Amino acid sequence: MPRVRSRAFTLIELLIVVTILAVLCGLLLPAIQRVRESANRASCQHNLRQIGLAVMSYHDTRNGLPPAVTGNTGLTVFALLFPYLEQNNLADRLNYEASGYSEPWEAETLESTVGSVAFVAGPGTPPAGSGSVQLSVGVNGDSYPTVRQSGYNGVKLSTLTAFDYWTYVSHAGSGSQAAYIDLYIDNNNDNVRDDTLTFEPVYQPSQGAVALNTWQHWNALTGQWWSDVSGGPPPFFTLASYIAAHPDARIINSGGSGGLLLSAGCGGAAWTNFAGNADNLTIGVSGTNTTYDFEQAGPAPTNKSQCKNGGWRNSTSPTFKNQGQCVSHFVHQSHQNHGKGHAGKKK
Repeated sequence: MPRVRSRAFTLIELLIVVTILAVLCGLLLPAIQRVRESANRASCQHNLRQIGLAVMSYHDTRNGLPPAVTGNTGLTVFALLFPYLEQNNLADRLNYEASGYSEPWEAETLESTVGSVAFVAGPGTPPAGSGSVQLSVGVNGDSYPTVRQSGYNGVKLSTLTAFDYWTYVSHAGSGSQAAYIDLYIDNNNDNVRDDTLTFEPVYQPSQGAVALNTWQHWNALTGQWWSDVSGGPPPFFTLASYIAAHPDARIINSGGSGGLLLSAGCGGAAWTNFAGNADNLTIGVSGTNTTYDFEQAGPAPTNKSQCKNGGWRNSTSPTFKNQGQCVSHFVHQSHQNHGKGHAGKKK
């Protein structure tokens, strides 16, 4: 029986197949590359848009554009924009204050709505400028009006070289109180708040008694502090002794708020109806001092245009978290008024 031999590809046939595949690849690869380029372009456009919005939010908050580089630490514009790019986890790791960059103070009242915070003129002749921050507790002594500074996140207590401020008391409650300082503390570098340290003028016998209707100076760097963890007050201690026991102790932002606070209240009946002011707070880090002069706020916005340039911060009723919230409020209000006008014309 004759053998049947299978026929193999000839060299010409193989070359034709390879040529066809090469032509197909030549047609497909540019198409794939165009799809990739289009996706990359869309991603870049989105990122640029987010950066642009972050710059606008920064401008609205701080009334100016971010610097290209800050101080000797080399923080770039992108580091300054982290809080506006929803990168708070990265922002919390940076020490902005050491670079000469200062975050604004944020006002907040916790525990009760009867307390209030306001930036006012006076009282009397403030130690700096013509205004101060006023902290009022109201009828609930446990209300906790504060202004908070987030620019010292990560600053070690051992690097503090100056820490003082001034207070004015117009109504001391029943406990000879005055506005005090709170520090949120991380003792072991795990980015978790371990303690709260408090400096209260009422516990500074070596610096004099709290007086009514006069400006008084307090040195927190050398003064007496007490600790939440220790169940104080008392016991009292100096920052130096606390640092000796906790050499890695550093200020930390917590709960979305700054770790340096000027506060009043949160102490029961002794703080009932307290009203007082604070001004000219100076804090030094490694020999570089920053002084905060609290001044009277401008007029509250009455339309969306006045929300710009930080105007949204001047509203006390309602309060806004940012310019966008302020603008949305007045847009919504305008739509409501417009709707009422049309409703009145119906027959």
